[in-house]
Amino acid sequence: MVPNFKIYFPTTQAYYFSDFHYNNSIYETDSTLINFYTGRIPVKNTFELENYLTKVIDYEDNNSIGSWMNNVLFICEDDPFFGFLEAALEVSEHFPSFIRSYFISESDTSIYYGNLDSIYNSINNRGGSVLLFEGHVTDSGFAYPNWIGKYDLNNLTNEHKYFLTFFASSQFAIIDTNTNFTSELMFLSNAGSIGGIAFAGPAFWGTGVEFQKYWVDRLFNSEVQSLGQAVLSFLPSSSTNWYMKQITNLWADPSLKLKYDPTVDVEEIENEIPTVYALYQNYPNPFNPGTKIGFRIAGRGFVSLKVYDLLGRVIATLVNEDKPAGIYEVEFDASSLTSSIYFYQLKAGNFIETRKMILMK
Repeated sequence: MVPNFKIYFPTTQAYYFSDFHYNNSIYETDSTLINFYTGRIPVKNTFELENYLTKVIDYEDNNSIGSWMNNVLFICEDDPFFGFLEAALEVSEHFPSFIRSYFISESDTSIYYGNLDSIYNSINNRGGSVLLFEGHVTDSGFAYPNWIGKYDLNNLTNEHKYFLTFFASSQFAIIDTNTNFTSELMFLSNAGSIGGIAFAGPAFWGTGVEFQKYWVDRLFNSEVQSLGQAVLSFLPSSSTNWYMKQITNLWADPSLKLKYDPTVDVEEIENEIPTVYALYQNYPNPFNPGTKIGFRIAGRGFVSLKVYDLLGRVIATLVNEDKPAGIYEVEFDASSLTSSIYFYQLKAGNFIETRKMILMK
């Protein structure tokens, strides 16, 4: 562990803790040493450290490249003043063509509207190499009021599909007596993230977005070898950007390099042949009046996808035909239905699974 540094913020006349200079070493003037990076893992006990290191080792020992490594997810707070979703769309343009960007917004008027179930489904089932939070952050949660709190993270089950977390807003520092959302994601057992980049103390939203664009450009650049190299190299000259650089925290193994496949395009990723059957949570959920249901078929066969009401009556048949192995998504229009809880069931060969969805008009 490398200790925090106290950074003075003139506007509030207060000090904030950050990991600026995380790359510094007491041996850095020794000309016999090659360049290296040191990082800070803000653990407070051996249990947290073991959880984190187990995930990093699992990630680095995995020599295969999965399609999920080419996915990224933006989770955006609804705020017309800051325009978090609009900023996310701008940042997404900096990802290379072989990376697929997904968006979830808390606004029920957005085409990307989704709730916690939508987030769990995306992270646990589809997976992604980077998770970007665009919005206000407290120590214990994301968005005001807490759209996602640190206690909600216990429902993440993305084992072997670990991601890097970005926060464009402040995430505060980790000192001996507290924790925060980024570290909670890192220290989950067999779930969550393998690192986080966030700001401590007051963060300037516009500058934070520019930082994200730069890091995205760097992280998926074959010439950049590690997280430490990507973060360290950005050294703006203006005073505002310099402060933002000072409060940048990289909580991760700085030698870690994200994995992805630059030889495929998004169409090839989408057409990947699955090896397991799966029925995903509908998105968005709750919904009004339309929603999408995704599923995976591992082998050719007859496939049935039906929607039921609370009394077990079939109210819609979305799929009822022979299908080859593949990844599918169908739309369900509930314009003629009343607000209620509904169930949808997938049958394919010996595979049967049922999930719940909520129509809220």
